[in-house]
Amino acid sequence: MAVGPCVCQMSLDRWCEPCEKDMVILYGADIYLDHYRDYREIDAEEGKRLLQKFRQSGLVHIVDFCMSSGKWTFVVCNCEPEICLLTRAFLATGEFILPGPEVVVQNSDLCIGVDSCGVCIERCIFGANIVACGKAVVQPDKCLGCGLCVCSCPASARVMALRKDYEHWGKISAKILFPADSAAG
Repeated sequence: MAVGPCVCQMSLDRWCEPCEKDMVILYGADIYLDHYRDYREIDAEEGKRLLQKFRQSGLVHIVDFCMSSGKWTFVVCNCEPEICLLTRAFLATGEFILPGPEVVVQNSDLCIGVDSCGVCIERCIFGANIVACGKAVVQPDKCLGCGLCVCSCPASARVMALRKDYEHWGKISAKILFPADSAAG
């Protein structure tokens, strides 16, 4: 594994912290370490710490693989909506990012309301939350399953749950996140 400055940031020469947020894995790490001087090798423990830091910063983890094939995984992008090519393309077209195998489930009784909080609405870069009766409500069909609203909710009103009839179990991102026996669920 290796980490370095986001390729989108370098290409656009637009920067936002944390700048070092592009995590390349497997053969991608070998390629990036050979071709980009700003990348450095990391171990699994540092990778876990960095992913937590990225999540706390409001970045969305997106597993990227060669030409949307579901094969040849090479990077875990930690995306934001202003610079990231994948995220900007998805927001413009609704394409290029697959929803994850989990979706947010909300207990509306626990939500403290948007006047007191609203963090879930602010953190969701995909616009999956709306306001109804003064509370934030998740729209499951728009939720990509990043979990930022879940880890941000001060009232613990949200949890992640497996999607019903998830159609992408055959893709590598689902295989990375869940063991094979979960796919049957």
